Amino acid sequence: MTKQPSVKICKAALDELDDGTIVLRGVVEPRSLSTLLVDDYQREVRPLTSLQKLVEAFASGSRIPDIELGMRGQKFSEREGCFYLKDPVYIIDGQQRVSAAKHGMLTGELTSAHLGCVVHFDTTKEWERERFRILNTLRSKVSPNVLIRNMKDDSPVVEMLFNLCNDRSFPLKGKVCWTQSKRRQDVLTARTLLGTLGRLHSHVGPGRASGNVEMVRGLDAIMEKVGRQTLRDNAKVFFDLLDGAWGIRNIAFSEGTVHTKQMFLYSLANVISDHLNFWDSEKLTIRAADGRKIGSFPIADPTVRQLSGGASTSGDMLYELLKRHFDSGKRTHKLKPRVARLHTETDQPETDDDDESEVA
Repeated sequence: MTKQPSVKICKAALDELDDGTIVLRGVVEPRSLSTLLVDDYQREVRPLTSLQKLVEAFASGSRIPDIELGMRGQKFSEREGCFYLKDPVYIIDGQQRVSAAKHGMLTGELTSAHLGCVVHFDTTKEWERERFRILNTLRSKVSPNVLIRNMKDDSPVVEMLFNLCNDRSFPLKGKVCWTQSKRRQDVLTARTLLGTLGRLHSHVGPGRASGNVEMVRGLDAIMEKVGRQTLRDNAKVFFDLLDGAWGIRNIAFSEGTVHTKQMFLYSLANVISDHLNFWDSEKLTIRAADGRKIGSFPIADPTVRQLSGGASTSGDMLYELLKRHFDSGKRTHKLKPRVARLHTETDQPETDDDDESEVA
């Protein structure tokens, strides 16, 4: 029987927890990552596309949360500030982080990977499984709204929108959720705000991404093309249109409000983006008559309410309903398509917990 190589933990020191348990804290020596074991209580490893974001985090020097390990035994030796764990060591929490580090070093994207750890001694499979359950039951995923908010120091568009949401002239002042949990007065989330603005300018650049990072990068590229002030003004014009048509400033509780639903916002933004009637070059301009026409759209209609809270093809159906309504009863000033839509686009609603919100 081949002897299992020792797991080397560097910059290590023993520590005592509040309950008197002794653990080891340190950094896993990169070559020892392949020595760590995985039992059947763990989740499957994520696809490489998901691991790639973790690889990029390692490469950028971002702080990666420590992993938790369990050694099924007590044998170790200490030499020159490093501990050598001689009994089998299992990953309790952090399999994705370990997999990403190993993958990055295998492909050459990483020369090394700094991964801190906490090691529990003399564990059993049953104890590890219960610890895994506790960690993954009590842990709260970080909201995409917080992740987007935290990009404001690096993203011009996030910084601009965050400040705009504190501007008294903006209908959404104090009504956008940039935090972990939505407040009663929040009309929409930061993620929906950015997604709507992206679709509104999708004729300019990559505005229809769904991932947080891709969405922000796309809007930053759009801002670079149209300018900060133009993008800011366009956001105000769009939400002033909604406020004038159905009211935003006076919403006390948004539950059940059709015109603040993500699907409705995306569909209306797509219609406006796709038609020249609403634009003076890259500046959004809504004629009073066009605003009144949009405002007469029957948002209380049961079909519209259902589509606004729906998924999949609901966006395409709302898009067509909005177009037909705008052109109905008109002999002039009908919609002028920017380009013919060669295919329909399904806008899948995004929830606030469907992203890779937390390093695993």
